[in-house]
Amino acid sequence: MSSFASDLAEYKAICNTVDPASEQADIGRQRVNYLRLFQAFPVPRPPEIDTQAVQLEMPGRRLELHVHRRRDAPAAEPCLLYAHGGGFIAGSLEATDSIAADLAAALHITVVNFTYRLAPEHPFPAALEDCFAVLSELAAHPERYGARADRLLFGGESCGGNFAAALPLYSRDRGGPALFAQVPINPVFDVHRWSERRVVDCDPMFCDEMANYTGNYLRGGDAGLAPYASPLIAADLSGLGPFFIWAAELDPLRHEAEAFTVRLHDAGVPCRLHVERGVVHGCLRARARYPFAAEGFRRLCEGVRALLDGEVRLPAPGASRERAT
Repeated sequence: MSSFASDLAEYKAICNTVDPASEQADIGRQRVNYLRLFQAFPVPRPPEIDTQAVQLEMPGRRLELHVHRRRDAPAAEPCLLYAHGGGFIAGSLEATDSIAADLAAALHITVVNFTYRLAPEHPFPAALEDCFAVLSELAAHPERYGARADRLLFGGESCGGNFAAALPLYSRDRGGPALFAQVPINPVFDVHRWSERRVVDCDPMFCDEMANYTGNYLRGGDAGLAPYASPLIAADLSGLGPFFIWAAELDPLRHEAEAFTVRLHDAGVPCRLHVERGVVHGCLRARARYPFAAEGFRRLCEGVRALLDGEVRLPAPGASRERAT
C-alpha cells in the first residue's frame, strides 16, 4: 500500500472511531463528536497571529466573532469571513479557529470566523440571516476589524460552503453589501435533493447522514426561499463576484460543485473549481499530520490568492467549464 493510501486509510479510520455512524441520531452527541474530529488532528497555531474576540449584539441573539490578524498587519487589508461546517447542526469557533488562523498567516489577510444559530433549534433561514448580519457589520464598520470594505470575501466548509454561495444571492436580492469573492470548500449546493432522498448514486450511509443534516436545516422552512437554501436551483446567479471552489474527488458533493461551476459560467460569473485528487470530505482538518491534506490546503491558499489577484476569470471559448484546475 502506498504512503498516500495508507495515510488516507488511517485518516478515515480515525474519523470513523471519533464520530461513529451509530451516533447520528443524537444531535448532542454529534456536536461533541464534530469538535473531537478537529481535536484528533491538532494543528500548531501560527505564532504571528493574534486573535480578538468580538460579540455582535442583535435583537434576540448574540453572535461571537474571532478576528485573526498578523501582528504586523496593515491598518486595512483583505478580509475573509469564514463559516464553520458541521452539517447545519454542529460546529463552533473552537473547531475553525485553527484553519482561520492558518489562512490569515498563509495569505497575509484578516480572517473572521463566527458563530451562527444551529438547526434544528434554529432552522433555515436563521443561519443565513446570521451570515448576512456578520457581512453587514463588516461592510458597515471595516475599520473595527482591520478590513478593506472593497475586499470582503466569504468562505466556509461543507454547510459553510453552502452559505458562501447562498449569501451573495441573499444579499444581492436585498440590496445588501456585495462580496468581492466567494470560497466554498467541500460545499453542499442543493440541500433539497438530499433532504428529499433523491440521491441514489452514492453510499446509503452517506445519504442517511445528509438526509439527517439537511432535513434538520430545512425543518419548517419557507418554500419561497428555497434558492437561498439550495443555490444550485436558483434561477438567477448573475451579478456575483468570482468564486474559487475547492472540492474533494471522493466526496459525493463534488458533483454539485461541478454543476454549480457550469451554472456560474453560464451566468457570466467567473469561477475556478479545484478538485483535489483521491481525497475525502473534511480532510483539510488533518493538514498538519498528512502530506495529502497539507497539499490540499496549499491548493486552497493558491485559489484564494488567485481571487485576490484578479486571476479568476471566465474560461476561454471552447474551454472545459467543469474544471479549471
